[in-house]
Amino acid sequence: LPRAFGSPARYGVYVLVLSILSPVNNVMVQATIQGVSKFTAEIEERQGVVLRVALKLQSLLGGGVALAFFLGAPLWAWLEHDRSLTPYLQLATGVALAYAFYAVFVGAANGRKEFQKQAGLDMTYSTLRCIFIVGAAAATHSAMAAVGGFVAAAAVVLVVSIVVVGFSKVVPGQSFDSRELVRFFSGVAFYLFIVNLLMFTDGLLLQRVATEWAEKHGMADPSSYGHEEVGFYGAVQNVARIPYQLILAVTYVIFPLI
Repeated sequence: LPRAFGSPARYGVYVLVLSILSPVNNVMVQATIQGVSKFTAEIEERQGVVLRVALKLQSLLGGGVALAFFLGAPLWAWLEHDRSLTPYLQLATGVALAYAFYAVFVGAANGRKEFQKQAGLDMTYSTLRCIFIVGAAAATHSAMAAVGGFVAAAAVVLVVSIVVVGFSKVVPGQSFDSRELVRFFSGVAFYLFIVNLLMFTDGLLLQRVATEWAEKHGMADPSSYGHEEVGFYGAVQNVARIPYQLILAVTYVIFPLI
């Protein structure tokens, strides 16, 4: 991706957008998958109603989070001393919204122990995301186009997940209280939010601190200097996080079996 952009600064903008989006996105996805998986796996006859309750809940919760992210984009840009980030962050809202519903279907597949479907969806999404993001960057050398590719991949895989996982039949007499899902979601989400902040706060602080340093030393384009530093730092982080992603995959298999 850095080679496709042809510029550390443009890559730095993309890394920065992901650093702001990821704590919100990862919490929403992981907490939803674990919550839906847990209640789907507990009682087989309840699978259909759990899926429908989770989708209704995400309409409010996921939609609310996406709206807050969109409206809060100017504030994030101001905190980073970079007003130009606002449209990038607002476009990235589409990822958070699509993920909120995609995670419900992945959680349902996980709870049914349909690991082949979950793996297939993850592989499809990872491939689409790679092609769309890198392809857009290579064709346009634009961070905005790359973020748009991310949104497009998320939207496509959401449609695919609906087709692949589908809706379980609702068994008459079965009900599920959404408050159970909310309570479970809240506890897991709080933990995941702290973990993700620890993972991404360094990149967010680097942009702000590097920009302030450049301003203090009279550089012509302080924001661009900050973008370059974040770009180099983000490239190293991507390599370092590969073992973490490998370990994380194991939990998706162990969790529903237990």
